[in-house]
Amino acid sequence: MRIRLLFALSVSYLLLVCGCQTFQSEGVLHLTGDQMIPYKHAAISPTSDKVVCSPLAKELQSKGFTVYRELAFQQVCGIRQGTPVLVFICKDTGHTARGAGSWSQGVDCKAYDLHTRKLIYQGFGEYMGESIAADYAGAVRAALATLPRVEGKAVITTIVKLPRDELQDDPSFAEPLPSVERQGTAWFIGNRCLVTSAHLVEGSGTVTIVDASTREYSARVTRMDQVNDLALLDVESDFPSCKPLSVASRPASIGEAVFTMGYPMARVVGEEIKFSPGAIASTSGLRNDPRLYQISVPVQAGNSGGPLINEEGEVIAIVTAKLNALYVLLRTGDLPQNVNYASKIEYLLPLLPRDFVLSRPEKDRENSSFASLFDQFKDSVFRVVVR
Repeated sequence: MRIRLLFALSVSYLLLVCGCQTFQSEGVLHLTGDQMIPYKHAAISPTSDKVVCSPLAKELQSKGFTVYRELAFQQVCGIRQGTPVLVFICKDTGHTARGAGSWSQGVDCKAYDLHTRKLIYQGFGEYMGESIAADYAGAVRAALATLPRVEGKAVITTIVKLPRDELQDDPSFAEPLPSVERQGTAWFIGNRCLVTSAHLVEGSGTVTIVDASTREYSARVTRMDQVNDLALLDVESDFPSCKPLSVASRPASIGEAVFTMGYPMARVVGEEIKFSPGAIASTSGLRNDPRLYQISVPVQAGNSGGPLINEEGEVIAIVTAKLNALYVLLRTGDLPQNVNYASKIEYLLPLLPRDFVLSRPEKDRENSSFASLFDQFKDSVFRVVVR
């Protein structure tokens, strides 16, 4: 069992004596055993109050963080998965009367992990004085008093070179479904060939597929389409006996019922294959991208590469991305719900070898229920582990 480490850090109450500046602060660091990673990069969200940003950046710098300000924030949202980044949102809580002409100026700070969206740190700080002279620096210093320091020299920048291989000038609101410990889903299309997502296996060393009985097979990437986030795997060892999934011969319609099978968050919710039903919400994706369907099928990390199957038992798309909820929240103030995307099957076909023979759907599948289709295909969908 993972032990939750909750550092309840110092709380000191302030008094106003002879006009001296005093501070009240409190802070909590929320960490579990798998989160004990060094955070050296801090990004300040554009939703933070402007008056707080400057003292916040300076205080984070003094603690050893490399700090990315508002102008760089869009690029920070595209930072690679392997780089730990804390996203800080700090707000002015306003002035509070303390009696005898005194007042307090409060600042509330929260920090989230950029990739997991988990709350890592929260702190509150007050500045107190005899007259309103808004010393936000004091309040911010108090709010971050219990935030651990990091080693290394830090910089504050608005023009940023981030530690990732490549940056998009206009990062997408959509993000590939993150992989939990580099795990995802693949499905059998025939001829010892499996289909999955390119972002899952790109740059991989060893690729292993795991069947429903947890037996493992070695695989290698044979073809990849990074633009459409598609990849083909070839199984190098003896392949288990299973039915190839058939490919849809017609496009899907808005409102059409669909489902996917896969291994979402396998290390957390279990390694048994999961069923997720939903519908086609739109025949185009983010910013009207014609290559994608928008789907209401609930998907999580680990669903990447899974087949999106229609009522006839045909694969119409490959689950690949979801709306970046944190990015949208920070930009619009609204938290999106269940907005996900799948790459249309027609973009997979050019990736197949010329002599590849696709499986034809069985005649009796038209009236099959999702439950029976799931039972037919569960042995043809595999967990992918990338090391």
